[in-house]
Amino acid sequence: MNFNFFKNKYILISLIFVILIFLIFFIIFNYKNKITGNTISIKDEEDIIAYVKNIKQYKANLLVTVYSNKNENQYEIYQEVNDKKSIQIVNKPKEIENLTIEKEENNVKIKNTNLNLEKIYTNYTECFSNLLFLDSFSNELNNNVKVYNEADNLILKIEHENNNTYGKYSELTFDKKVNKPTKLEIKDKNQKTTICILYTDIEIN
Repeated sequence: MNFNFFKNKYILISLIFVILIFLIFFIIFNYKNKITGNTISIKDEEDIIAYVKNIKQYKANLLVTVYSNKNENQYEIYQEVNDKKSIQIVNKPKEIENLTIEKEENNVKIKNTNLNLEKIYTNYTECFSNLLFLDSFSNELNNNVKVYNEADNLILKIEHENNNTYGKYSELTFDKKVNKPTKLEIKDKNQKTTICILYTDIEIN
């Protein structure tokens, strides 16, 4: 009996087994570092910027705080954006609960089921070209973006070309641990926050 044959065969099988384990680990590790619905692997600043640029479809629950000179108001809002339709529903405060703004193609529908109110605007696009939507931020993201590292977060700041005094800048906070945006701040010309949007839950497709 050739013991060397069995010994070499055992070594070969062990080596193949180790290689398979390594490959499985490699595949799982890379899969976990991929963003669902996107082939970009988040590794550095360039990857994060490229990823945010490609956010065109998402579902999110927002906590929105609007600051004025004398007070601040909070709203709980649901947003859903895809390639066919955009929708925004106010859940709180109760006075305007279920207020819905919906855009499909160039038609905008504003309705409130509680008040039996509905208004439709045709060939109207500006209503949804606003700073509250994450895809609006993505569309304006360009090479002039300013990037700041803060611990586990990356801050992306852009300056809007419009003449809106109260919405001159937008800053998006991206959590590098969970690979998701967590906050969007709208700032005036003096860098003071006028609107703060917290993404309490977000699903990006």
